[in-house]
Amino acid sequence: MRLGDLLREQGRTEESAAELEGAVEMQPDLASAYSALGKLQSEQELWADAIASLEKAVALDKNYAAARYALGLAYRKTGETEKAKLAFERYQRLKQTEQPSFDPLMDAISRCAPTRTWTTRQR
Repeated sequence: MRLGDLLREQGRTEESAAELEGAVEMQPDLASAYSALGKLQSEQELWADAIASLEKAVALDKNYAAARYALGLAYRKTGETEKAKLAFERYQRLKQTEQPSFDPLMDAISRCAPTRTWTTRQR
């Protein structure tokens, strides 16, 4: 899935789409894969596909605030203002309680990453 995100950032959208579609096929219960695919589809203005992917992401993880926000944007772009309003309201409620979605990949990465400590210089 991360490769799909990196390819998208490089503007290689076809390759990114293939990677992300592969990710949702391999892990159909991973909300973050559907969210990443939905965001790519939104960037490509494939609104129906984006909405379907993002709806799947929030169905898998009701507390996935970022996917909820992206879904609201997609609804707004298609003129579905009531659905957009509901998605944004849900996003706001989630941001207030901020219970992060579990992402096994990001969990593994965070356990491998060194902890940084920041110091300030005394003048």
